[in-house]
Amino acid sequence: MPQSGLLELAHEKLHWPTPTQILEPLGAGPSIYARMAREKLGRTISKLPDGHSVQIGVLAANPEGDSTEAPIALVCNFEMEVSEATLRETYKLAWSFSRTPSLITTEPNRLRIWTCYEKPPNESESIHPVVEVSRRELESFSQSSLSEKAAETLRLHWADLVTGQFFQEYSQRFQRSQAADQMLLSNLKSVRQQLNALELDYDTIHDLLARIIFIQFLFDRKDSQG
Repeated sequence: MPQSGLLELAHEKLHWPTPTQILEPLGAGPSIYARMAREKLGRTISKLPDGHSVQIGVLAANPEGDSTEAPIALVCNFEMEVSEATLRETYKLAWSFSRTPSLITTEPNRLRIWTCYEKPPNESESIHPVVEVSRRELESFSQSSLSEKAAETLRLHWADLVTGQFFQEYSQRFQRSQAADQMLLSNLKSVRQQLNALELDYDTIHDLLARIIFIQFLFDRKDSQG
């Protein structure tokens, strides 16, 4: 008998929405976010050596609602174990997506939740999920257990995620100032101040800022072959 996927186990044990509601939400708002995520992340991840089977969706408070409220998390469901290089790229893309506070990755034997409010580490630095739960731990999870690991898993319960309790519990790793859009604004403000110190007029400053953004956009563009 085939094993249940980690998203199915999360539905059974932690009362998350069903895998279908995560990967293919019907609500107008969540479905738009899911489609954007597949376009922004899927194109790159699917071309990685171990990322071709990735399924991408969103964990939304109401997967069938019309609200455009930001989802709780981006979800990348991998059908095989993936390399650290693939996780790094996925993490970087989720951070750049800048529309959810967290990223959830699932592999056959582990589920991890990452913060999208921390700048991705460089190649010499390690990457650290906020919480990691193995298949065995999720299968044996019981809310009545007093073990430390069960307590950590309990923090991933749907009630804690949807109410924001999880993010309060790990507030040090969810500082909005480190989100990609906030860092962009901060950097642009700094450049603007430096240009202003050169006594340039504001029209020229704003034109230069627009060109900086466009040039960086071109640097980050990739063709269909990556």
